[in-house]
Amino acid sequence: MPQSLLSLLCIAVLCLSSLSRAETIKPMSGSDASSCNGCTVYIPLKAVPPDADQNDPAVQFQIGVDHWLRQDFSQAITWFRKAADQGFEAAQVNLGAMYEGGQGTPQDYEQALFWYSKAAQQGDPMADEAIKRLKKIHDP
Repeated sequence: MPQSLLSLLCIAVLCLSSLSRAETIKPMSGSDASSCNGCTVYIPLKAVPPDADQNDPAVQFQIGVDHWLRQDFSQAITWFRKAADQGFEAAQVNLGAMYEGGQGTPQDYEQALFWYSKAAQQGDPMADEAIKRLKKIHDP
């Protein structure tokens, strides 16, 4: 697997709280990030409270992050999709990355482009870069 794809599989998750959407995050890199071969991953500093509104897209995204960190990728996709369907930009980027890398789902570049495009329409720079990269690789 190419190093760029391995890096992609380590989704840079932006951990947003259901209350402020500006949750404090902690970078994890180097040997601590063994599941992603040394790339940087952002982990939440506090878990989703048990009484959190699971219909809130920020909470759904956080639950997806929690599953992703436990490498329960099929559940991560389920929760990211719930948030992404409500227009939650970071969840759309993460779904694109998971489809691109075949993480918890069969690899599907069409779905990856779909989700990256949704996030790019909202101005997400990571989504723009991912679209350029995919088009360069798959549309020479």
